[in-house]
Amino acid sequence: ELRDCRELFDGLQKTLTASWELMFKAATDYYSEHNNLDIPKRYKTSDNLALGSWLLTQKRVKAGKIPGILTTEQVKQLESIGIRWEDKAEMSWNKYFPACQEYFKQHGNLDIKADYITPDGINLGNWITNLRQQKAGNMSGNLLTDEHITALDSLSMIWDKISFLWERNYAACVAYHVKNRNMDVPINYASEDGLRIG
Repeated sequence: ELRDCRELFDGLQKTLTASWELMFKAATDYYSEHNNLDIPKRYKTSDNLALGSWLLTQKRVKAGKIPGILTTEQVKQLESIGIRWEDKAEMSWNKYFPACQEYFKQHGNLDIKADYITPDGINLGNWITNLRQQKAGNMSGNLLTDEHITALDSLSMIWDKISFLWERNYAACVAYHVKNRNMDVPINYASEDGLRIG
């Protein structure tokens, strides 16, 4: 019985190794054609191999998120064709947060409009909008960790744009009232910093 189990294990091991090599070849072919391995999870090759899912599995095994075997040699092979081990949420953070820091450095806030695109083509406005919606619970996803929230808060992140605008305009109205002792604001009046509170 023990010998039978050993033979079964050896056969299974050969099958797994062969299938890993087959999938690695598909990944290599994809890399040769596209010069990256940024593959959606549901991507399948023309041979109907679930390459996107397989690459995600390799990343999860390496990160210890799921059980599996990934040898040092296999890791090196994948790295030789440009695999990026971090998940999409972390890749997104590493791309967009430095753009937030740069915006804050230039403007002193993160009051970013939804359609704002940085000079180097990063759609920062869309990313910020998605973060706001996720934090408010209006969108699922894993873009935000507690550390991410803290980092954004250090840049004066505006989480609720409507409340922010209301408070800003209300403060301008209070300033008008203090100065003029009334709220008879002319319709075309703008505050010193350009708010059209009229």
